[in-house]
Amino acid sequence: MLTRRLPRRLTLVLALGVFTVGHLVVALGSGCPPPLAARFLTVRATGAFWAVANVVAARAAGPAASSRALGVVGARAMLADVVGVPLVPSPGSSWAGGGRSGPSPSSARP
Repeated sequence: MLTRRLPRRLTLVLALGVFTVGHLVVALGSGCPPPLAARFLTVRATGAFWAVANVVAARAAGPAASSRALGVVGARAMLADVVGVPLVPSPGSSWAGGGRSGPSPSSARP
């Protein structure tokens, strides 16, 4: 409820900013606590973004088309997950020579 008194547009922009910075911290961070804290903050920012985005879409569409607007927002969110997640490789496979470090299960045979 921290964003209740903020304008909706500012809330959306701030949520996207926190989301972006959090993902940069996760991608560039080392150790466990900083990326874990960043993940926690990005989850909160994502929840705030989608909650406010739904309100903005419903109000912008008006009473007659608010259900359709919510459907479009929800469908776009699902489409972003379905298309976006496979497009982004995991950091372990794209940085530092690729893949996990350590022996593979097949090389551990006696």
